[in-house]
Formats: sequence, C-alpha cells, structure tokens
Amino acid sequence: MSDHSDFIAGYCELYEQYFGSPYLFGGAKDGTAAKRLLASGVEVEEALNLVRAAFTQNGYPYDNAATLAGFVAAWPLLIAKESKRLQRSPTFSKPVSRWELQRQIEYVKEQIAAHPHNLESVHENTNMIVAVPLDTWRQKLAQLKQQYALL
Repeated sequence: MSDHSDFIAGYCELYEQYFGSPYLFGGAKDGTAAKRLLASGVEVEEALNLVRAAFTQNGYPYDNAATLAGFVAAWPLLIAKESKRLQRSPTFSKPVSRWELQRQIEYVKEQIAAHPHNLESVHENTNMIVAVPLDTWRQKLAQLKQQYALL
C-alpha cells in the first residue's frame, strides 16, 4: 500500500474505533486533502498520532477532525493546540499526552493478549527476550489507565 492509502485506511479505522461508526469517505475531497498533507512531508504515523489526539479532545479545532478533509484543513491549528496542551505541566518532567498514554495502554494490552501464559516478550530498547510476569503487565495497565483518567 502507498502512504496515501495507509493514511486513509488508518484515518477510517481510527474514526470507526473512536466513534463506533464507519467513516463515509468524502471521495475526491478527502483523497486530495490526504495527498496534500503527505506531500508536505508529514509522515503517515505522525498524522495518525494527531488524529488520535484530535479524536480524544473536544472543542475547536479538534471538532474539525470529524472529516478527513477538515482534519487536513485544521492541521496547523491542531499542531499548535497540541503543542500548547502538551507544554502545560505542573512539573518539569516530560508531559504525556492522552494519545501517548493511549498508545502505551494499547501496547500493554497487546503484550497481555500475546503472552497469556507468562511467556517471554521482546524488550523494546534492547531487543532482548525477557520474561515478564503477566501480573507486571496488568499492574502497568492499571497505572496507565489511572494516569489517563487524570488527564
């Protein structure tokens, strides 16, 4: 698949995941908007990360992300809004966004599903195979969900 197709498929998948209804693709308008965004040098994963963030926030300009063409049109506003939102932190530690926590929650859920009998898993930073008890994954999931609820 091309980046164009990957982005459209990813947007449609996320739309259905967040709103519970299939996205009604807007034909040439949506297709042209996707091409314009990717032609500007934006990577597919970067764009989909912002889609996730936009779908979990409320108000202007996030509401514009309800259509693919609207999302692309609101891209500069969404970038600015997310940058400001992520900079707000009561400490000097790196702020964690809702979509980043959501990504971590999904990763932990995948680990739990993939290793139901305490099998080993691949450590992200070293690619070493390490045994991680299932209870450890469950504890991490509970911590992430608690953090997510506080945002």
